[in-house]
Amino acid sequence: MNDNLLKQYLFSKKICCNSNLAIAQLVNDPNLIRQIQKLNGKSLTTIIEKIGLEDCGEILALVNNQQLNQIADELLWNNNNPGEEEYFDDQKFALLLEVLLEAGEKETVKKITSMDQDLLVLGLSQSVLVVELEELAIRISNKKYFGHKDDLLEKTIESALSLELEKYLIVAKNEKTWESVINLLLILDKNDHNFLKIIFNRLSYLSSEYINENGGLYQVLNSEQILYSDVVSDREDRRESEGYISPQTAFAFLQSTRWSEYDLLSKESQDPITKKYFDNFIFSEEELSIAISKNNAFVLNLLNNNVSETKDDDNDQANISLDYKLIIESKKEWDKCFSLQLRKELNYLANILIAGCPFQGDRFRPLNAIDAVLGTCNLAAEIENFSNLEEALKNKSLIKLFKIGYNFLFWQVTIKAATELNQHLSNLINDGVLEIDLWVERQLINNQRILNRVIKKFLKKEINDCTMLFKHDFDFLQIIFDQTTIQTIKDLVTEFPTINSIFIKNKQQLILVDSFIEEIKKYH
Repeated sequence: MNDNLLKQYLFSKKICCNSNLAIAQLVNDPNLIRQIQKLNGKSLTTIIEKIGLEDCGEILALVNNQQLNQIADELLWNNNNPGEEEYFDDQKFALLLEVLLEAGEKETVKKITSMDQDLLVLGLSQSVLVVELEELAIRISNKKYFGHKDDLLEKTIESALSLELEKYLIVAKNEKTWESVINLLLILDKNDHNFLKIIFNRLSYLSSEYINENGGLYQVLNSEQILYSDVVSDREDRRESEGYISPQTAFAFLQSTRWSEYDLLSKESQDPITKKYFDNFIFSEEELSIAISKNNAFVLNLLNNNVSETKDDDNDQANISLDYKLIIESKKEWDKCFSLQLRKELNYLANILIAGCPFQGDRFRPLNAIDAVLGTCNLAAEIENFSNLEEALKNKSLIKLFKIGYNFLFWQVTIKAATELNQHLSNLINDGVLEIDLWVERQLINNQRILNRVIKKFLKKEINDCTMLFKHDFDFLQIIFDQTTIQTIKDLVTEFPTINSIFIKNKQQLILVDSFIEEIKKYH
């Protein structure tokens, strides 16, 4: 059974509506058990998130050490929006510990001791401070020795959750995760004391360093910050080697592309971000397929010519708008057109959008990202006067075509639509043709002025945060336009514009955009 069949089995409506049923079928089906043990971390995380981490003790009991660390890399890091820095989710880490504890003490110890030690220390340090009792006594009795005062130290310790274990005092930094962490530490103390000593030494050193740098234990107990740059860096290195793109890197790539001069995009050499990525991503075709399957299984399916049948992780995936038959007629033509290097570039650009570019108030879905990349490159091919995308790819890289198309969409669709809308609103206000009450008029004037200031900064390239434009609230336009028109405006003045819910991939659609812009000027 391949990954797709497994996902179809797990994500069928019967399975999705009852996680207990899903687990029962998994643990009772020997074929599925073997299949789980063959899956990569990305696929396993997708399954776990679909069922719910709290119900996946049986699945986690089956995974090997490598799979567990891959799951941790995927599951324990989040960001609120694409392009923002990912943060470590200590609540989910504690939940992961709880689920692992369900397997029994020996199995839990086996799993925990196989986990990446830096990540484990980071997770524990988010929840507790570990201080040597001897050091603590010195702090209380001889404050001058440490160069600062811990006047509230004893009072703070008395009021905080704490536990003495051997020569250490463990103090709660996050009371919500306290129980899970302490249960784990007690199990390690009982079953693998030598490993616990290593963890305690590292936690104690980290706590001591942080206490000294932040003015004492009292201040630390009331601070939510923790030093974990090394763990973040190691994780990013691991993921980059598998073809992932960090949100910050993706955002920087897109920002650089927006602000580049259009005439220079097709001439410039490889940008530093892309160069670094491909320096780390030196794979054979077979290794590329493995890396892509870990990262974007949908890309691998697409490359295997399953375009019409490929679906995203969920059954409700939006339809693909791009007609791939215009680009490739057969598997042979696909292989001819998309060499190994182009496949790498497609994977890279799709990941850029997924990691760094919001789409319609959410994140890009995998197939949407591929659709957007190829559509944008197809538009660039027309702009550069190539007969089709295949001819363009013989002369320019997929990445250069994407940059050309993305830059064009930003300035000639997004900014153009926003500018024309802003001018029309200004004219309506100045002409006084709107019959609206004073309060509504003030709201209109205020929103128009904000929009005007942001657009001017964009045109002068004095602004880096595109969200100031993209997050502008256009709902105030309902006093002028109908809901369909307002939605079309929102679809154009956004991070990645669409027209009629379709990615803009050719000049014909640009004509539709221009026609729409002309139509909104007629509204009074």
